[in-house]
Amino acid sequence: IATIRSECEQMKNLEGEVRQNVLDSRKRLGKLKNDKIMMIAELINYMQQRMELLEKVETKIGEKQAYIRQMEESYEEGKENLSSAMTSTDLDTSETANATMYVP
Repeated sequence: IATIRSECEQMKNLEGEVRQNVLDSRKRLGKLKNDKIMMIAELINYMQQRMELLEKVETKIGEKQAYIRQMEESYEEGKENLSSAMTSTDLDTSETANATMYVP
């Protein structure tokens, strides 16, 4: 009977240790889970910030491309105007020459 009582006490002690280990493990797992949730939330926040920055950069790129197109169009228009002015028959070189040689 004493042996059985001793074994029962050992089993109760072992059961208490196992129960405590399970509680400790659950506590650690809960903390790890919360830590992972926090890390994921931080990562999501970081990605949202980066996406906002990317959208701003894309907007700026679009603005710069529009400005470049406008400058290219102005350049082409200027080239055409210069070319047509140089080949235009509207210019009378004799009048231009007389105007520059006018002496009062």
